[in-house]
Amino acid sequence: MSLLRGLINYLTPLNKQNTYRLTARYSPAAQDISEMAYAIDVRYKFNKALSANVNYSDIKTIKGERLFQEIFSEVIYKMKRKWQLTSGIQFVTYNQKIYETKAEVPLVKTVTPYVDFLYRFDPKKSLRTEFQYMSTKQDYGSWLFGLAEFNLAPNWSFEASGMYNIIPKKKNSKGELEKTLYPTLGIVFLMKHSDIA
Repeated sequence: MSLLRGLINYLTPLNKQNTYRLTARYSPAAQDISEMAYAIDVRYKFNKALSANVNYSDIKTIKGERLFQEIFSEVIYKMKRKWQLTSGIQFVTYNQKIYETKAEVPLVKTVTPYVDFLYRFDPKKSLRTEFQYMSTKQDYGSWLFGLAEFNLAPNWSFEASGMYNIIPKKKNSKGELEKTLYPTLGIVFLMKHSDIA
């Protein structure tokens, strides 16, 4: 029984869980430091084609120290079953000192607009593209991200993406600001599977 002494618990996420690469860059992990958090999520469907979502998350310590704040907005427009456009913007304030244990760093403040376009050629073939830009003067600086994904249902998916440090803040060993590109190529094959009841 001595193994069960202490904290055994699951700390739930206190903010919106983002799926886009740059909107998820500064995502807070729940801490066991007496956090006070709340979130508000409002969704509205104007008609069959147009919907919108706005989310606000705020996390502070009990003493009032800012840990995380996010304002996230998204608009989705669907043109029947042929194409879909998703666009929005995110504003984040993130405490690297707490979440990444970095000493003497300012709060990271970001603005990230994004757009996602999905086009269906037919029921089995589709192309999805993403473009995101994160503007910040802290940490590593501003980033640009692009992705193209071609799907052949039900088995194949091909993806190419790149994340580029367009306005860097960190210096290399020579003391120069260095722009960095992180390219990714991927192929996914999904085998037939049966549903387990």
